[in-house]
Amino acid sequence: MLFVHIPKTAGTSFRESIEEVVASRSRRFRKVERDYGASAGVTTSAVKEATYLAKDVSQLVIKSPEDTFMTGHYSIMRYLPHYGIGRVCTFVRDPVSRVVSEYLHACRHHGVTEDFEAFYRQPGMQNRQWKLLAGQPLGCMGAVGVTERYEDSLKVINARFALQLEARTSNANPVSRDKYQDLINIHRESIEVLNKHDIRLYRQATLLLDRRLKALADGAAPLAYHADKLPQAISGYAWWPESSEMVVLEICRVVEGKIGDRVMDGILAKEFSVEAYGLGASRKGYVGFRFGIGSLRAGQYCLRESSSLQVLLDFKR
Repeated sequence: MLFVHIPKTAGTSFRESIEEVVASRSRRFRKVERDYGASAGVTTSAVKEATYLAKDVSQLVIKSPEDTFMTGHYSIMRYLPHYGIGRVCTFVRDPVSRVVSEYLHACRHHGVTEDFEAFYRQPGMQNRQWKLLAGQPLGCMGAVGVTERYEDSLKVINARFALQLEARTSNANPVSRDKYQDLINIHRESIEVLNKHDIRLYRQATLLLDRRLKALADGAAPLAYHADKLPQAISGYAWWPESSEMVVLEICRVVEGKIGDRVMDGILAKEFSVEAYGLGASRKGYVGFRFGIGSLRAGQYCLRESSSLQVLLDFKR
């Protein structure tokens, strides 16, 4: 598993839960590697030697067994080619709450003395979540948790990675709730203006969590997918993570928030997609689709998988 630990998203709690699994000699994971920077005490020696001294990540990943749990504060692209997007796990958090928490943590542990506004206006503190995930499609990742819905997130993570993790809290902020909330109330609007990518990412992750919880409740395996609405077409790719079966899609009308009549069915995700292939898609990357929607009349629609009825995209014509 490749765990992209975005700072102040409950990642420490999750990491420690996984490390307990490893310590129990579970067969799920045999080894833990941590990459929290060259000087961080928790960074493992193998990572320091390969990633920072030799500056050759391949020395690390080629030797790492398949059941390695890799965690740390790094861009997803550092290790993604080795693990594949289906083995990626991460948590995202409300961007305003996250940056407030990171500031208070930096003041407490790293001697930061600048005021909060100066802190969050630094370019490096803006859209941190989006940058670490490098624009990779959330719907294709193994699991994307939402900090504010930690227990719901664990249900999805446990199902995807065959785990039995329970909720726990580590590295929590001891600063008074009043001070924390005051910073949010005073600076929310300014932070939101500076973190539009993170806000969009957070909304996507929340919607994805809802969809995957519904799939699990319906007894369906969550689909891996990405879909975009273009001016006259829908384009993307979709596959079943544990199967080579072709994904069949359909478009349905949506009326007053409810999915209604099917207007287009039998859309096959069978075209070769270079992007999906690079992400480690099943079917050797023959999972892409593109079809015109110019004939649809004005209204609300959704694109969904035809058997499990999982929604990939809501769109308007």
